[in-house]
Amino acid sequence: MRLALPAAASLVAAGLCTGLSSRSGEAPLGLLVEAPGGEMNLTGSEPGFGPVGARFTLVEFVDFECPHCARMAPALHEFAAQNADVRLIHRNYPLSSDCNANMQAPMHQHVCDAVVAAACAGEQGRFWEMQAAMFDHYTALTPPDLDGYGADLGLDAAAFTACRARTQAKEVAAADVTAGATLQIAGTPSIYLHGAYGDRWVMLDMGPGDVGQLSDLLGLARAGKPLPEVKPQPAPEAAP
Repeated sequence: MRLALPAAASLVAAGLCTGLSSRSGEAPLGLLVEAPGGEMNLTGSEPGFGPVGARFTLVEFVDFECPHCARMAPALHEFAAQNADVRLIHRNYPLSSDCNANMQAPMHQHVCDAVVAAACAGEQGRFWEMQAAMFDHYTALTPPDLDGYGADLGLDAAAFTACRARTQAKEVAAADVTAGATLQIAGTPSIYLHGAYGDRWVMLDMGPGDVGQLSDLLGLARAGKPLPEVKPQPAPEAAP
């Protein structure tokens, strides 16, 4: 379940990726849905998988070195692939002060390099393949590792190298980090849904084992049936 943390401006690095996806089994449907802590702001430039204009949108904030993200992201990607009315959007919330000013320390040493590598793979139309490769090897994201994943994907090596040399992780992640702070996210992955509750965004407190419950939730929405009540987001614990 969610790790209670101070407000975004004073988040500490320790434990931030032990957030929403730490649950291993299915939860009752009503436990999945909470009100977000703030407004969702999409720029339209975020990597997306699934049809533009899909009825449902899933937004996932991730850190490439977070083990729970490495479990959750493939489950959501598969879910989107199996549901033609779902679009999945990737957003970065790197747990490192090197490219996230809300963090107090560079908890994850290579996540900022990974943010850039994903963006540069995206320039060659291979963002989601690079995302999958990095989550498959989330403990091996050094520059030589990233070179290898790019080669495995058939990227133009010179273009990939040049892109990474000129691209700043802070710039790539800036809008996502700002949005994450606005939403008061308390850990990665943080997952949000639009389209089930009218024009309202809701937060999904779920892990990989709850994807079946997400399917049930969207099934109710498609059928126009009553949906679980949206719970208020728990207030963060005060800093010690």
